[in-house]
Amino acid sequence: MKKMKLTERQKNIILMLLEDTSQAITTSKIADRLNLSSRTVKRDITMVEKWFSINDFKLIKKPGVGLIVDEDDNMRNLISDLLKMENIEKSYHKNDRIKFILSRLLMADQPIKYYFFTNYLKISDKTLTQDLGDVEKWLSDLNIKIVKKHGEGVYILGNKNSLRKAQINLIHESLDDTKRLDLIRDISLESSVELIEENDVYSMINRKTLDKVKRVLSGVFKSLNLKISDNSYIGLLVHISLTIERLLLEENIEVKKEYINNMSNSKEYMFSRIIVDDLEREFCISIPEEEISYIAMHIKGANIIGSDGSQKDADDIIEISRLTKKLLGDMSIIFSVDLVSDKRLEKDLKNHLGPALTRLRLGMKIRNPILDEIKGSYMEIFQAVNRIFSDKVYDFTKLDRSINIPEDEIGYITIHFAAAIERYIGLNGVIRVITACPTGVGTSRLVATKLESKFSNIQVVDNMSIMNISSEVLASMDVDLIIATVDINEYMEDGMLHGKDSIVINTLPSDQDYKKIEDKIKQILRKKIYNGSHERLENRLSYGHSKVGADKFVFSDAGIDKDLTGVSLDTGINKSIYRVSIDYYRLAESITYSTISGGNELIGACTNLISRDKSERDRIYTALKDRCDINMPYFEDLGLYLMHCKIKGVKSRLGFMNVVEEFESLSGYNGKRIQKKIKSVVVLILEERDLYAKDLFASISSRLVEDDEFLEAISCLDRSKIQYIVDQEIEKQVEKLADNSINKNRR
Repeated sequence: MKKMKLTERQKNIILMLLEDTSQAITTSKIADRLNLSSRTVKRDITMVEKWFSINDFKLIKKPGVGLIVDEDDNMRNLISDLLKMENIEKSYHKNDRIKFILSRLLMADQPIKYYFFTNYLKISDKTLTQDLGDVEKWLSDLNIKIVKKHGEGVYILGNKNSLRKAQINLIHESLDDTKRLDLIRDISLESSVELIEENDVYSMINRKTLDKVKRVLSGVFKSLNLKISDNSYIGLLVHISLTIERLLLEENIEVKKEYINNMSNSKEYMFSRIIVDDLEREFCISIPEEEISYIAMHIKGANIIGSDGSQKDADDIIEISRLTKKLLGDMSIIFSVDLVSDKRLEKDLKNHLGPALTRLRLGMKIRNPILDEIKGSYMEIFQAVNRIFSDKVYDFTKLDRSINIPEDEIGYITIHFAAAIERYIGLNGVIRVITACPTGVGTSRLVATKLESKFSNIQVVDNMSIMNISSEVLASMDVDLIIATVDINEYMEDGMLHGKDSIVINTLPSDQDYKKIEDKIKQILRKKIYNGSHERLENRLSYGHSKVGADKFVFSDAGIDKDLTGVSLDTGINKSIYRVSIDYYRLAESITYSTISGGNELIGACTNLISRDKSERDRIYTALKDRCDINMPYFEDLGLYLMHCKIKGVKSRLGFMNVVEEFESLSGYNGKRIQKKIKSVVVLILEERDLYAKDLFASISSRLVEDDEFLEAISCLDRSKIQYIVDQEIEKQVEKLADNSINKNRR
């Protein structure tokens, strides 16, 4: 073979030409396939033609037709083998150049000459200047400055924390799915060795260091019987490897003593200590407290779970549970899909939100390498999650409102909801179809039979002749898709299809036809779910919580009623359970809290707690007073007043009050003064026809008698604990309702 340097791009063009043995390939097709401009392809083809010529291979170029390799299979294989031995001149795209420049600057301990970059990257001074501008923008987000001095070169300035973050961020940005898998697999494999040695970004990490750290982490996780998510594992591996590299160069990081003291008592610190002990033995170095605390911070933000699947960091279980239920409820309403009863989604969200909240509190960034793909495929879900999560996370957790929620975190949460909605589409989605052929007799009926046997989510509502399809017919039929054996658009005037989707398949559908139908079904079902989601999202956010008096929040009735408009689930059991679940969920959302002290009139205080306007107040006061006239709802051994009544036309609701002083002198009923030992007051208002709320209130009343922790939570008005217990009782009621429905359906 005669020597001639090819670029990586030119090699890819030749490989593409070798793939297709039957027909010529056009310049535009090559450009589209390789994501290049036609002008670039034409320039490279000149070099490709020269390479074929000097190596005595036949490449035919047909004007207006394209290029084709005029060789048999044996010669094609020989060309492919020769390319593997060819001296390929590496070419860089813009993003590759930016990453290369960043990796060199982050590793350099002295200025780098402009000539080094222009010569290595094969670019002009003008292109380098433009690239350095992009590098400067990238570094500015981390408070790192780029310095360009004539005659000296270019270098960067920043503190060690910022430089470390820059290295980690750059590596994460460079990890695609294949490289992530290579890092997760045994690092001693040849593929992984090549990954580290060939990629300029990964040269920031010494391969032997990476290998040793991986061995330590694997040993620790195995000995403690722990598991860790792939992303968290990669983040921890890269972080510790860079830490070791820096310590070997005798560079330390500065961490505030206050932070070290706080972390030193945590279980994450103890876990870090175990890892560090093994690292010190492996590398024969001493790792200072500052570094252990920094590793502990990364572990705290990692999704580390035990072999039993339980979350190890359960300190925030109550707020995570409440936030999860809020997200499930809101997203169910926005997309008209029952996500509330999706236990798999609930579990996945809870497991994800714990580490996510920790990362947000600690200011730790997580890279989402598929964020663009998530936005491209599930933009509606991403937008809803972004608005709902960013709006509610501060209300349901202790997260400081000054902390911004990055899109990378939103992207990961979106994945969970997208997967659940796709599952719902697969299990519950049904589309109504018309099959059509020229006559509407034999062919369309045959197609209909095959489709119904192949797809469980297709309901064929009619078989028709194309000539009988009209705008009037389509307008009167609830049809999602027309499947025809000829192109129906050729027989229809504009607007006649009334926006109905249509596809053309063969009389005897092929696998390609079935794939086309499957993709169209998913597209239509997604469109149904997404249609109106933006309006429902705005409605959901518009009413939110409105403040009523001091320390009291309730939902707007108008907002709730309006929000249910457009909710369309399957009829029957699922819809019934869904609606009841949402009613329970909203009841829990509207719980009110207050504190009372001596001198307050008890019935009046309960009425103020639970009522929403003056007309309600008068009715609730009268109903509570009438109930107390019958029997004083006081439990002396519990120090509890259980104020409850039924009222027609007033929505069921729930409230809790604690008493500032244990002994209170309160106005009772019938104008009499009573003196009781009071710690807590629970108010239950039941709408007369609300049987489900009646069952829930009965369950809560029983819990009051049986659970001292519940009473203690009310007496100190621990809202998170109260909400958590109410949520538990709601879950029991929903599960009971589902079990009863399933048993009834079986009978």
